[in-house]
Amino acid sequence: MVDVLRLAEAQLDADPKKAASEIARLVMLISARYAEGRVGALLDQGDLEAEPTAFRRFEVVRLSVVVVGAAGIVLGFPALGLPVQLAVPASVLVVGLVYRSAAFPALGALSFLYPLLIAGK
Repeated sequence: MVDVLRLAEAQLDADPKKAASEIARLVMLISARYAEGRVGALLDQGDLEAEPTAFRRFEVVRLSVVVVGAAGIVLGFPALGLPVQLAVPASVLVVGLVYRSAAFPALGALSFLYPLLIAGK
């Protein structure tokens, strides 16, 4: 049962709306069956037999692309004579390109970088 929930949670980066509705469906089903006392059958057999998607394998690739891209930018900007201050937004752009829809909510967490990037703020 935990593996099914973890698999659904892993999809949050790829398709947040679909994954959130799947997690909500699973949690509602589990809580309803637990309230009914059906502790031995909290999920349907079809949910338990769900095949893991290829998403887990590609998460390592995505993370590797982000790390290599950001490191390349940080090392490459000074070598090319570009301003070092542009390395941070370029690295954030790499993360945004790789993680697409999941990156925009995370950009709010980077608001502490605004004074470093924009002079006079």
